[in-house]
Amino acid sequence: MPFLSTSCACLHQLYLQIHSSFPPSLSAVSMSDHHKNEISSLFIVVLESLIPQLLSSRSFMELVLSDCQDLPPEHHFAHCLLLINIVNKLPTLPDDLQMLLCSCSKSSERLSIFKSVFRSFARCSPEIKFPVVLQVELEKGQNFLNVTFYQYVCTHLCSCIVTLLPGCFAELEHTLLNAVLSDRMLESLLAIDVWCFLARYGTAELCAHHVKMIALLVKACNSNVYHLAHLTVLLRRLLYLLDADNQVEFIKLFPPTQEENIYLWQHVSLSSIPSTLRTEVEVGLFKVAVSQCSKLLKGKGILEEIKQLNISLSALVTACQFSQRTLNGEQESDVKDIISQLWSILSVKQISGEPFLLEMVCLFLDLFAFVVRNVDPTMLKQVVSLISSLCHEESQSHVKLAVLNFLLLLGRIVIPLEVQVAVLSKVSNLFSMLLADKTWIVKHHAIEAFAQFAEETIYEEIVPQCLNSEETKNSVVWFLNQNNLLTEENNRRLQRLKEEKQVLETFFGKATKKHKEGPISLEPAAKRPRQATSTDEEFKTNIEAAEKSLISIQSLLQESAKPQWLPEKLSHIQNLLIKIQNC
Repeated sequence: MPFLSTSCACLHQLYLQIHSSFPPSLSAVSMSDHHKNEISSLFIVVLESLIPQLLSSRSFMELVLSDCQDLPPEHHFAHCLLLINIVNKLPTLPDDLQMLLCSCSKSSERLSIFKSVFRSFARCSPEIKFPVVLQVELEKGQNFLNVTFYQYVCTHLCSCIVTLLPGCFAELEHTLLNAVLSDRMLESLLAIDVWCFLARYGTAELCAHHVKMIALLVKACNSNVYHLAHLTVLLRRLLYLLDADNQVEFIKLFPPTQEENIYLWQHVSLSSIPSTLRTEVEVGLFKVAVSQCSKLLKGKGILEEIKQLNISLSALVTACQFSQRTLNGEQESDVKDIISQLWSILSVKQISGEPFLLEMVCLFLDLFAFVVRNVDPTMLKQVVSLISSLCHEESQSHVKLAVLNFLLLLGRIVIPLEVQVAVLSKVSNLFSMLLADKTWIVKHHAIEAFAQFAEETIYEEIVPQCLNSEETKNSVVWFLNQNNLLTEENNRRLQRLKEEKQVLETFFGKATKKHKEGPISLEPAAKRPRQATSTDEEFKTNIEAAEKSLISIQSLLQESAKPQWLPEKLSHIQNLLIKIQNC
């Protein structure tokens, strides 16, 4: 032991170098099967047998679990395998040593074994994406099973949880939460999978406690940061694991009929709620969302109100989306009323470049989809014209994706004859642009949406008009035939993944530095003091909205007869304008 204690650094480096040079490492050197088997059965077996001895050495533990690891990229995979090796040996170690490995030490900058695994795993992006395949023996005497590196790490962590000492669970939960909130998505996905196993393996009360804790964090995180996306994925998955009694308790704890819970329920998948309770939840959420939308639409249109309006609209879309039935007459009337009020405040000039207004347009399109079959043809034409003006090559991806969802819907309806030419010409132009998009995720969704649109629409004549280049035609044909458009050799792919890793490491290095300077808080930021120029902006916004509404009325009068009540209402508006001018 004295010799091992003084040789920890050398043995650690030797372990990493051997495993980095040996399959399945992506940095493995080329060797014959004979040499590979010889090294595996002799040298690596001896090296592995040293690990339990080394774990009783404090200096080895401090070295392997150090927060200041500065390993070369080719050693990241081997280091992660070493940590999983230690995780596998936890149940065989004395209780005091287990507790030590499962705890952090601020004085020596030592991480817990769980935190070290998650951090190390996130740095193995090439091995996860390639993916590296490992052979595992489920039971002695059985054939080896091929598993991906992700599966390997996930299953070994879950196996460790089964035998973990009760005193280690607090640190495990703390580590899982930190990993879910990590900048690195791979780390978050692994933590979410392990957390779901913990909730499934543990008691119903433990699962309910975790759901409550995550729900409260979602409510506190009222901005669209990546933390929120990770938390909501976890919350949706955990809700499916709740037993019936605790699902009832969850609804009682966060009633969807209360305005303060709208923010939470917009992120909940209502399909996780039992069918016996779902209708009650949908109706309650629908009513409170409509009420909140109506109230906010009557406000002054300041930024804070627009943010709240978007939350209410999102909750309303959720209530409509997961309904297993069509909207009844009263609900459809409510939705149409909200759409009408929204339409009066939307204009291309106002929306362009304003993130919260662009988000509102996306939600408007989602909501409009539920009543599109029963709206006035002129309204449909105006909405298609709006998105045609808003959606261009420089538009943000989430706007393009919302437009694609709307275009897909237009393939399932009968477009009124009087607006057919105007609507279909804009549909073909939008598809042409989106199918040629440079962003891969938009392009992929565009091809999927177009293929479905072409299959379902009765207006077959516009399908060829959407394919205005040979490249676009080839992309769609290859997609329909389920062929890979591009093929990449393994060596080229591996090189690309390593280059991507360098870019990611640089980015996350900067993010980590920022966190150390000032950690991100889940609490909402303090409101900025009202600026003097905001009043001028409010005047401008309201005047433009009023002008747009009057132009819309003028268009309607040219196409249909005026209602009997209109002259009186216009006279009232005229008197109001005179009073404003006099002021």
